[in-house]
Amino acid sequence: MEIQKYGTFDADGLPIQFYSVPDAHTQEEVPADAVALTTEQWNEFISHPVGARLWINGQIEEREVPLFYKPDDISDRQFFHGLALWGLIPTEEALEAVKTGFIPTRLKEVIDQVEAAGMLPEGMTRFDVDIVIAGATSYAFDHAIAPVIGQAFGWDEERRREFWEFAAQL
Repeated sequence: MEIQKYGTFDADGLPIQFYSVPDAHTQEEVPADAVALTTEQWNEFISHPVGARLWINGQIEEREVPLFYKPDDISDRQFFHGLALWGLIPTEEALEAVKTGFIPTRLKEVIDQVEAAGMLPEGMTRFDVDIVIAGATSYAFDHAIAPVIGQAFGWDEERRREFWEFAAQL
């Protein structure tokens, strides 16, 4: 099944939201004004700091945005906000996660994959992972579960660092 990426942008070309159909969103959830993006275009946006890429006249334009630091911790709000903006979880589930400790469906599926592959960090049970995700108020880049979840999303260490840097700016 092919995954289609979309983005919505403000009047200045700054990304507002990304959508990923069908893995995180349904076609009905994609607004009428969303722009269909190629995988390469989507990667260009999410691989750079917020505001470093703009959508102008149907093309990506680069803009210099200084990276202020390499974050080791991001808040739960930044974590779920980043996952939603990258199109990995629906915005409604991101909101629910920061309000109540709800674990978004896609993230549950990722944890299921980790558990099924026998990749839970040594000494951690499924309950341990669930309670860390649901109860954390911040997410440490070097926490034992972080690289495992990154791998389940298909990220190498560089991509995981890109996500942390992206989310830290939100």
